Amino acid sequence: MATTDRLQHQSPDLAEIIKALPVAERAALVQHAVEKVAAMVGVADECRSASDLDGLVTHLDEEAWSLQAANVPTTEYVRAFKRARAANAWLFAASDHSLAGSCDAIYEAVHALAGQSEQISAMLGR
Repeated sequence: MATTDRLQHQSPDLAEIIKALPVAERAALVQHAVEKVAAMVGVADECRSASDLDGLVTHLDEEAWSLQAANVPTTEYVRAFKRARAANAWLFAASDHSLAGSCDAIYEAVHALAGQSEQISAMLGR
């Protein structure tokens, strides 16, 4: 399933918003939204200062998987999962300004906010 299809399936309204954004403004709007999401889940400073975003995402994913495997309280795993998804959203927004990259970033951001797509719509000014 293509990324735009995943976002379309998960959040049709957001997919349409992303597709309708003016191409010249899309990357900046998506980056702005992703940075807000990262701040909300407490990973923005790490993303901003990371010299290797891909490595940060890998580290955060591994941390979340380790917590899940360790049967820690669900809240600890969910916090780690959200941080990993927000960092991945930042990575996509920073590295791929295409429509597909923007959809990837927003797809991950929605997961970082536990499916609260209306918050992301507001962040995009729509």
